[in-house]
Amino acid sequence: MTEWIRAGGFGMVLVAAAAVVSFAAAVRAIARPTESNLRVLRAAPALMLGLALFGSGLGAWAVVRHMHAAPAAEPMLIGLLEAAQPLTLEGLVTAVLASSIFVAQARAPRRLPS
Repeated sequence: MTEWIRAGGFGMVLVAAAAVVSFAAAVRAIARPTESNLRVLRAAPALMLGLALFGSGLGAWAVVRHMHAAPAAEPMLIGLLEAAQPLTLEGLVTAVLASSIFVAQARAPRRLPS
């Protein structure tokens, strides 16, 4: 796991930190499914995607910036694939958050139409 985090670079740290906060929001929304808690939980996947895209873009920029004069394309390809690692973590976290959203909405009290 630590190798995976290291391979992703700074973007992976951003996504991992946001994942911890998002999981805390998910636990809170499942325990107390108020409208404000559900709103925060519904916004978490978009935040995760934005951070993952930023982190991957930053990593790709760093690879291209420092490997532009590489004699072979293989090191650059490996670097670009490692720069995309925040997107893989984001996909896993978003899957967990999506199931948390379903559970929290199922536990939320239903309002009768007036």
